[in-house]
Amino acid sequence: MHNYKGKSTKWYQGLYSCLVKAEIKYIAETGGDVVDYLSPYKPDQMLAYIKDIGFKVRREYDVEGARWLETTDGICICLEDGFVVKNGGSKCTT
Repeated sequence: MHNYKGKSTKWYQGLYSCLVKAEIKYIAETGGDVVDYLSPYKPDQMLAYIKDIGFKVRREYDVEGARWLETTDGICICLEDGFVVKNGGSKCTT
């Protein structure tokens, strides 16, 4: 499928993934917050989505019963509520 400028749907999906990834990085690096569009996902769905948009997972771990992951970029994401923070934040500890 192509639009009027010759760009495929796959191209737009790739662009969207880049924008979402950049927004998550920005939120994490500026103090952290819950990312609204991540919070409706269940933990396994959120993990799959995070990988689909291009993040590479360094490790998964638990903090006080909540499931977290750390990306190779040093961004920690709570798979329970969609909270993101850059590594070193108070919520990103083991």
